[in-house]
Amino acid sequence: MNPLLILIALTALLNGGYYGWKFFQENSWNSLLQNISQWYDGLWDDASVLWFLLIVFLVVVVPKVIISTIRDNRWYKSLPTSSEYSNKYLKDKKGNGFQCRKCGSKSIRNWGRAGAQDSERIFICNHCGSHLYRN
Repeated sequence: MNPLLILIALTALLNGGYYGWKFFQENSWNSLLQNISQWYDGLWDDASVLWFLLIVFLVVVVPKVIISTIRDNRWYKSLPTSSEYSNKYLKDKKGNGFQCRKCGSKSIRNWGRAGAQDSERIFICNHCGSHLYRN
């Protein structure tokens, strides 16, 4: 189902009450968009639509951003630090430098977590793409 039509239906229910919902049900999906101006005069001039959009933003978008940030932080903290990585995976290969634990490649790229200037760095194998460790 089209998200725009869901938004219009919810707006009809909030702004027009029972009669707005009846109008929404009686008109076909195609004619609904054509008759939206007849449905409610000044729909975009009314502040209730802006409040509705603000509530949708706060209920849908903000929690998704917060959850993705929390997941990203957990993922970053789950990577071993460089000293933990060398102790765990490079015990028998001391002096050879860091290499990938999966493919053995010594080509490792150094990426900033949020950008090039970020102090939090992630080290990724250039050959197989494995996320190896963090600083």
